[in-house]
Amino acid sequence: LVVAKLKGKAQEEQRRKQTQHRISEIHAITKHLLCHADDILPSFSNPDNSIKLSIDPKQIFLMGHSFGGATVLATALQPQQQHKDFKYRGVVAHDPAMSWMPDPERALLYKYYDSYQTEERNMMLFNSEQFHKWLWADGKRKRAPPYVKRSNHADFSDVTFLQPLWLAQRLLHMVGPRPPTETASEIIQRSFDFFQLCLSKEQKEELR
Repeated sequence: LVVAKLKGKAQEEQRRKQTQHRISEIHAITKHLLCHADDILPSFSNPDNSIKLSIDPKQIFLMGHSFGGATVLATALQPQQQHKDFKYRGVVAHDPAMSWMPDPERALLYKYYDSYQTEERNMMLFNSEQFHKWLWADGKRKRAPPYVKRSNHADFSDVTFLQPLWLAQRLLHMVGPRPPTETASEIIQRSFDFFQLCLSKEQKEELR
């Protein structure tokens, strides 16, 4: 079996096609959870255990890392009128590979981000320090997302905890110089705080 590894523009075009497919997968799994999740196990038919009843279809948040970050951003930026059964309330993207987003959604994201509209639309981007230096530190854009200091791209994924620290940190340099548990705690806290902010903002709007 011979596999040709795509690079540069060819890789980006292929990834953008894959992103579009992944968006349809997110819609499909969301619909499944809302409509058929209780059919998986008999115990879920009990209202106390129901997955379907525990999900508010108007309060669905998306979060992704790297390719997943690009996918959830593109999903949220596409028109949602066709999905009347549910609504994506907010998005957190960790180190999103934005060059892999389809052209219309990527252009829209930059437009919103440069004009400080992403927060109004409940969208949060934040990066590792490694990703920040790769993609944002050149100062070409008006603003750059916040980043987690002394962290690498792999710190945002579970791969950090699947191998010995001496291997991941000292030999492979996959993770940053700070303890991975400390980095993970900051990532979780920032994400959770943003979700809480989105929910509190909506509650204030309902009181008006």
